[in-house]
Amino acid sequence: MDEQEIVDRAEVLEDPGNLFPNGDVDEPRWVAEDPETGSRGIGQFELEARVNLVHAVAAHREDPETDVGYVSVGRDRTYEMRWRNDERLADRVRDALGL
Repeated sequence: MDEQEIVDRAEVLEDPGNLFPNGDVDEPRWVAEDPETGSRGIGQFELEARVNLVHAVAAHREDPETDVGYVSVGRDRTYEMRWRNDERLADRVRDALGL
């Protein structure tokens, strides 16, 4: 996996507004998305979002049978983007970010 290639092809948005369905967050958030896998990295600044995207894409590649992307807010905080145990993805990400 070429990490620099993932970072370079990322589509990055600052404070996309629709990240958390229950309203805005106090701090701006950056979201980097990989168009190849549909995975996302979320961070408090652009570089952090891009690095977290690399973690998400790595997790996606470790599970070649998955049909969905992954989201990462840090190295040990990477999740498949689907509901598990009736938890909403946004709630899990919010909890991981301490919001």
